[in-house]
Order: sequence, then structure tokens, then C-alpha cells
Amino acid sequence: MISYLCTSPLPKLKKTDAVYNEINFLAEQTQGTINSLFPFDTPNSKFPIPLYGLHNLLTIKKLEKQHKINHIFGSGLFRLPFVYFLKKPCIYSVVASIHHQRQFPSLSYLKKFAAIIISNGRDYQRLENLGLNNVKLVQTGIDISKIEPHTTPLKSPLHLLLASAPWEKRQFETKGIHLLLKMLQQTQDVYITFLWRGILSDHMKTLIEQYGVSQKCSLIDEVVDINDYMQKIHGTILLTSDASNVKALPHSLIESLVSQKPVILSKKIPMADFVQKTKVGIIINNLEEKELITGLKILKQDYETLVANVKNIAPSFFSIKRVYQDYQKIYAAILDC
Repeated sequence: MISYLCTSPLPKLKKTDAVYNEINFLAEQTQGTINSLFPFDTPNSKFPIPLYGLHNLLTIKKLEKQHKINHIFGSGLFRLPFVYFLKKPCIYSVVASIHHQRQFPSLSYLKKFAAIIISNGRDYQRLENLGLNNVKLVQTGIDISKIEPHTTPLKSPLHLLLASAPWEKRQFETKGIHLLLKMLQQTQDVYITFLWRGILSDHMKTLIEQYGVSQKCSLIDEVVDINDYMQKIHGTILLTSDASNVKALPHSLIESLVSQKPVILSKKIPMADFVQKTKVGIIINNLEEKELITGLKILKQDYETLVANVKNIAPSFFSIKRVYQDYQKIYAAILDC
């Protein structure tokens, strides 16, 4: 019924990419197909975005004949000329934050979509201010059946999980990897498990050795049962100086909350609004060592209170089944037109 198209390359390690995990679930429910619009196996930010989808346009058009709707998942709100060749309704789901996106495609282009899906209020308001009336809000979700709530008593060291690995070397800076490794150098009571996804793992291993923190962290570069790790940690961390590089509502942070573990994240990530409102984690305003260390101290001091606040959130709030129901309503409304 639905042809799912994603601007990201297919993951090297299956089930390690949050966006494709969500798309896979939706495709199973709708008898849909999944294709990448990116022409290479490895991410490359230098490749011109307007060319996405043109390399396999014939395949996309052939699949369109089998389906009723084209559903695009894009890390940002991009102008993708290949959509002009499609005849059936198109939906565009924006995965990362566009709050700080300086320039958007033309209104005439954006109005071509039957719906533009945003996952958070911060970005939804930004698009509404443009005068668009095809913007819908669908909050991201996960398969909560795979996550068991579990309370891990706080003891030294504070064990954190980072499960949003860089795609490119420049993201080691923007995603705070260097900052975290430097923090580990300076502290004795923090341990981090880094979950990788088959890209730049050798570079990460080199950095861990260079910073001399191999005893304070572990690097896991394979498909894992995330629930196993959620049982061991005290919380999940995700930092960025560029919100366009991570999901607006990152799956790793959602998984942490479902497992009743607080989170620590950058203010630039839209999920920070929810975390601040519900008091289930610590917000880092800037990628600075002093602020990060202070945030970690507050996390430890207020840990029991933060865990209690997390327990007040019903896991169903983040359910992928609810996401599908929201999309199903949108699909039905488009097909009824």
C-alpha cells in the first residue's frame, strides 16, 4: 500500500538505525516496500541533496504503480526534485530538527505534499508560521514490548549509554564524542558504553586509546539486544551542537525512559522540551566540559527524584503502535480525498 523512501543509506548493521526501524515496522503493517534515496552505501554529506532519488527513479516509479501513497522520510526538509516525477500522493516525514534550518524549499514545493509530518511542537510551530496547512504532528515511537522497566541502584561509577554514533568524522566533534572522552579523562566515577553501527569504529577505537580512557568505557560495534544494556546502565546521554544530525526525538533516549532511566541531552534537541517539562533528565545548554561535568553531578544528586519522575510516564506514550495509528489516520484521510 505504501512506498517508503528514505534519504539515509540502508544501515550496515541491520536494526541499528532508528529511522529504518520505524520504517520497517510501518512497512510490515501496510504491506509496504522500503528503498533508500541515497546512491551510496556510506553516508556522505557532500553529495548534493537535490540529486537524491534520481539514480533509482525508474525503480521508484515502478514501485509507485504497486502502491497508493509515497512516504518519504528525510533527515531535514529538503527540496527533492524526483518527487515531480511521481503521480500518486506524497507524504514527507521530517526526522531531525528543522528549528534552526535557515532556508526551506519554496512554499509551492512544500504544498505539493499531501502531508508534512513533524515529530515535535518546536518544529511544528516553525512550519505553521510559514502558512502551511498540510503540517501534521506525529510523535516518534518505539517497540516498547522489547524494553523492560528496570531500576538500577545508583552506585559508582555512573554508567551511561550513548547509542547515536557519528556517520562522518566531523560528527565526532558536533556529537560531543571528543567532549565525552575528555570528560572521562577528568573524572573517576563515570563509565560510558558506546553503541556503534559499523561505521568509523576503528577511528573511535583510536580515539579511546589516544585519550587513555579504555578502562572507563566500552565500544560495542555489533547488533545487540538494547534491553540487555538498559538493565545495566543508570541513564542515556546524547549531545550535539547541530540538531540536524540527530533525530528530534531520539530512539535511544525514548528507550531509556521506557526502561525507567533518566536522560542527559543537549538543549538543541527538541526532545529537551519534553524532558524539561516532565523533569526526567538533565539539559546541557552548550558542549562545554564544565557544563557537562556539572550536569553529571546534578544527575547523580537528583537521581532518585528523576527516576521517580520517569516512572510517572506511561510507556504506551512512546509506543510505535500509537505512531502507526496516527499515520493510519493520515493515510486514510489522503485516500478519501
